[in-house]
Amino acid sequence: MGPFLVHQSADRAVALTPPAVSSFQAGRLTARAAHTAVALATVPVGASAIWLAMASEHVEHPMATALYRCYLATVPMLDCGGGTWKRAGA
Repeated sequence: MGPFLVHQSADRAVALTPPAVSSFQAGRLTARAAHTAVALATVPVGASAIWLAMASEHVEHPMATALYRCYLATVPMLDCGGGTWKRAGA
């Protein structure tokens, strides 16, 4: 059946699971996987904030605007995604 694992759930539905996802226990993410997902999601958000500000022609200081908007977009993700979990022990 290809690279998918087939299993039957509690409600008798058949589920196809890719092997990479099957390493998680019962659909639960580990804390490390969640931290990695947040870190990986931060990169394109920061890059797009910089790109949009640098490509804009109506701002007076494009580099300063780009860095500030990148800061505004990424710091809340890293604080909520990384710092809070470290302090709370998730």
